[in-house]
Amino acid sequence: MIKRIFIPILLFVLGPGAMIQGPAFASEYNIGTKIMGEVKKNTQNRQLFPVNGYISGSAYGSKTAVETNMRFFRDFDAKLDQYDLYQTVMHAVPFEKLQIDGGRQFINQGFSVEILDGLQATAKPTEYLAITAFSGIPRNTEVQNFSPNTVLLTGLSLGLRDIKKTDAALHVAWRKNNVENTDFNKNDEIQVGAVLSHQFAISMTPFVYGLIEADATGRMISQATTGLDIYPHSRLALNAEFNYFNVNQGLDRQTIQE
Repeated sequence: MIKRIFIPILLFVLGPGAMIQGPAFASEYNIGTKIMGEVKKNTQNRQLFPVNGYISGSAYGSKTAVETNMRFFRDFDAKLDQYDLYQTVMHAVPFEKLQIDGGRQFINQGFSVEILDGLQATAKPTEYLAITAFSGIPRNTEVQNFSPNTVLLTGLSLGLRDIKKTDAALHVAWRKNNVENTDFNKNDEIQVGAVLSHQFAISMTPFVYGLIEADATGRMISQATTGLDIYPHSRLALNAEFNYFNVNQGLDRQTIQE
């Protein structure tokens, strides 16, 4: 039963990439599987035999790469099946300073980690600057993974790169919680944020860092952090940090702080 479920879907996901040969595509393929089963009893003293199966795969070439991760669940006694697609994303580098990622993928550009069905493009116009733009539909694994979604998430990030002991970035994200509703104040969230850190090459090598996130729709600062690390001795580190949090009570979407 497990083989009949796993193998056709694995071939469907990885098959198109596996059929491409030659120098234009992958020179390395990786496939990993894991199956975990258990026997247990529920609160009604009923014996259960659930099985979880995980499949991961990747193919790498000179300018293109494909990655996928998924999960299968089968409860034989209850005859219950579940399927979660964590990611299936293609990375393409059409030019030396441009990378395009398409498909279901993890997005981590400032405010949160999201699973997105969409596109992300990263350009590096100069040696010290990277620009990332993304847009797509947010997804939740194990909850309505393939159901219609009226949410649209779009963002832009500007970040410094390859500057010794310094990190800095600006982030903007727009989340339309219901694309069918045009009420800007009720259904839209616009977030603006910045991060900065630097370590000084002087005595005690002080390290300063800061983060600020603002809810532009609610006209409020939602989070702010600033801190200082110093190292007076090779075995001693001292830290001082200030944090501020606030919540926009007018949002329809619940946040972790709420």
